Formats: sequence, C-alpha cells, structure tokens
Amino acid sequence: MSRRAVALVVLALLLVGGIVLSRGDGATTAGDVDDSTLVAVEPANLLPVGPPDDALDGAWYCAGQSSGEGTVADGTLVLANVGTDDARARVTATSSDGEEAEVDVDVAALTTERLALADLIEAEWVAAAVHVVGGTITVEHEVVGPLGRDVAPCHSRSSDRWYLPAGASTRDATMALAVFNPHAGAATVDLSFTTDENVREPNELQGMLVPAGGVVVVPVSDLVTEREVMATTVTTRRGLVVVDRIQTFDGTGAATTAEEIEAQPFRRKGVTLTPAVAAPAEAWTFPASVSSNYTAERVVVFNPGERTAEVVIDVALDEQERYDPVPSVPLDVPGGRFAVFDVRDHEAIPSAAAHTLTVRSRNEVPILAERSLSSVGEAPSLGEATSTGSPVEDTAWVLPAGPRPDGADDARYVIDNPGAEAVEVTVSAFGDGTLEALPDGRLTIEAGRRVELRPDDLPPGRVSLLVEASGPVVVERRLLSRTAAEVPGDDEPDEEDDAEAADDETEDTEEGSDDEAAGLGTSATIGIPLDRRLARLG
Repeated sequence: MSRRAVALVVLALLLVGGIVLSRGDGATTAGDVDDSTLVAVEPANLLPVGPPDDALDGAWYCAGQSSGEGTVADGTLVLANVGTDDARARVTATSSDGEEAEVDVDVAALTTERLALADLIEAEWVAAAVHVVGGTITVEHEVVGPLGRDVAPCHSRSSDRWYLPAGASTRDATMALAVFNPHAGAATVDLSFTTDENVREPNELQGMLVPAGGVVVVPVSDLVTEREVMATTVTTRRGLVVVDRIQTFDGTGAATTAEEIEAQPFRRKGVTLTPAVAAPAEAWTFPASVSSNYTAERVVVFNPGERTAEVVIDVALDEQERYDPVPSVPLDVPGGRFAVFDVRDHEAIPSAAAHTLTVRSRNEVPILAERSLSSVGEAPSLGEATSTGSPVEDTAWVLPAGPRPDGADDARYVIDNPGAEAVEVTVSAFGDGTLEALPDGRLTIEAGRRVELRPDDLPPGRVSLLVEASGPVVVERRLLSRTAAEVPGDDEPDEEDDAEAADDETEDTEEGSDDEAAGLGTSATIGIPLDRRLARLG
C-alpha cells in the first residue's frame, strides 16, 4: 500500500460533547440498505462461534494477514483443541497472487498448535482456510509487524454481507480490506464506505470479482482518502465471502497544519486486525474497557438501516463502591450514518477506572459498534486495539492465543456478568494436553459486575484459556507488550488501579512517544463462545 500526504480535518475539531455525527449532506445517506434486509439472524451468525462438543468437522477462515519477516502483518494461526478427542486440521494458504499451499496439522486433545503462514507461503497478503476433522477446535490468527502485534478470531462462517463500523485513511494511516472467497465458485462483491460527508462507492470496487478459493486485498486508504472515520459495507451479488480489515497507524499523527497539530488529541501508533461483522444487532458490549491519561477510548456506532436508531450508552464501573454511578448517555444515530462517542469527553466517567461499556438500541433498530483503545504518550505499552464487541452471551468461552512464552506480554482477562443473578465461574488453562483451573480461577461474579484476572505464571505451552460459567457471561482478553526493561514478575505501571498517579502524571499525549523502552503492541479481543447456551444480549 502506498503512502499519501493528504490534508485532514481532525476529528477533535468536530467533537461536541464527545459525539460526532456523520453528515451525509447532499449524498446517499443509507448506502442502499433497506431496513427489510436487516432481519434478525441467529446468534451464531453474529460472531465467530466454536463447534459443539460432538462436532465431526468444521471450518475456520482467516482472511487478513501477510506472511514473511518484516511484512506489515506477518500471520500465525493459533489452533486450540479444547475437546477430549484428537483432531486433524488441513490448512490451505492462498496468496493474493494466486499461489497455494497446504499442510495437515494434528491437534491432540487439550493442546494448542501454532502455524506460521510464512512456512507455507511468503507473500504480501495471504488468506487461510482451516478444515477440521474431529475435536473441538477454535482458531485465532496473530499478526506481527514493525508497528506492533494484534490477535483476532478467524471467521467460523462466510456471509453475503459484512460491516466494519470504523476505519481511517488519514496521512498516518493505511487501511486494507482482505476479501476471501473460500468456496468453489467465484464471488462478486460491492464495497461502499460511509464517511462524515457522504457514501463513497469507487467504481473499481463495484462488481469486484473474487475468484474461487482466492483473496483480494483492497488498499482502501488509496481510494478513499483523508477520512478520520469511515464505515465499511461489503455485499455480494453472487457467492459468500469473509472479510478482515488490516489497519496501521505510524505514530506521526494525522494533522497537516499548525492549527490541526494544536487540536490533535493524540498520535496513534500500531497495527490492528479486525474481523468484519455479518449483521447488526440491538446491543453490543465491551467488557475490557478503560480510559485514562494514557489510553483514549472511543466508540463508533454505525446505523446501516433507514430509520434513526435511538441509542443509549451505559458504562458499568469496576469499583462501583468507589465512584458515583455513570448516567446513561443517549445518542441518536440517523439511518445510513455513524456517530462517534469519545469517553474522555464525559467527566462522569472517571479517568483510569476500568469498566464495561454497552451500546444498545432502544427502538429495535439494529446497529453496529466498534471500540478503539489508543495507548499513547507515556503509556507503558503503546498501540492501537480495536474490537467490534459482543452481541451475545454464553456459558463457555475459549481464548486460543495468550501471552508470548518469553514474558513479553501482560495478559488481562475480563469476565462480565450481564445477567440479573450471580454466576459461578471456572477459568482453566490448557494447551499442553492438560486442563487445569488457574489458582485464582474459581470465583463468583455478582449480577451486573465484572472481574479481571491477570495470571502472571501460565505454564509454558499452556496459555489457552477456557472460561465456564453457571450462567451467561461475556469474556474479553487484552494483551499488552511489556516495556523492554521488564521481566516476568516485575510490577507494571497500572493505568487502572493507580488512577491518582495517572492523573498526577505529567505527560504529553499530543507528542506521542519516542521512548524505545515502551512495549509496542496492544490487543483487545472478545473470546470465542462454544454455543452451549448462546443467546443475544438481554
């Protein structure tokens, strides 16, 4: 993807009370999305879902990554078998140039296997299909590049429609969409991008052919430029596909003039891998949320339909006894438009207080949401982390990937109980053939509360986690690269537990950070539910 020097109207200049609406003045406002197409779908079609315990086979599709040292998002597959039966996976890797290679991977019961795609193909872009026989396998893909690291689930289904609420094409950013067709027939797709001004439909992206078994990577930031926020819609005329977004920020900042530099709230740096979402829903939750001097939290709410969505944003604080309750924030999102909610612009949300953030439509108009956590300035771990949240709850969740074995990451696991009754939870680690509860992994979570676990001593080879609960919960994992000076067991500066210190710290988020000691790479990922009692959020 090429670099561009383009002008920017910084989003901060548009912020009013932390909310920005896309205008759609004088242009298409709904992207040709009729409300009749936004019918309710099964919960299992809303996000990647693991196979049932008695599944005989299954498939996972990993659309977006590169392969090879030094590439922007060098990909590794993480295959975790949480079942009691051994399994075999056939991995087929396909480059954007049409090269193909495959390998069989044996994944014994309760083990986790890693496969670097560069061992199969070295290419600028690669997609992978994982076909499983036996076992209860879930799959994530990890990407690593010069701008950091991210981890995300692969897709468990293909679809004829995909959405991504937020993306950027400012001068410091690149945005690419990987459109993967894992099936035997060719697919034809249309791509559109909702900006703050209009809906862009580049001619070259209408009726775009995606060959059978092929992947096409679209350099969106070369085609739709100068956008701080844009929502993506992918629809097929023929066939089914899967879609991932690969986004980078180089840390130079998006501003181009002295006025913009002065108004620029922070400079983002990092790489993110974000799976697209197949359908909107009425509620989305983000358990592992935080906003502080070091971490800027924003949520983009996209309404792809025709009617206005009457949205409310609720923030449930971790330490509810310490703080006053946060009032609900109403937010109307007209059809075919998006709104941006900046947490740091709302004084009722305490700085450095961990929380669960939930976005709901009060009038049954389905929406989509995407949260970004931008760790900047003097943060101990720099990076950009994005998540489209969870529209579902379940009693069992798997997180295949975990902290790297050399102690390079700080891992945080948040379990949220959105229900009206307390739940009993067991958190177990696996990966080396055994399943064992963590020392602090048996706990009770009261109704409407969340618990955060930070296991410091996961055994080598046993970093995959299984979360089982007596009632529905939602699970999110954060991975933060440690500073270069840290070793396992050292105390890391804590943005969430040391709010007073964070508030007193003098730091300049406008200037970014040139401190080579800071870890580079953050990730925030909803776990993979196992469809034991899968249901939409209540």
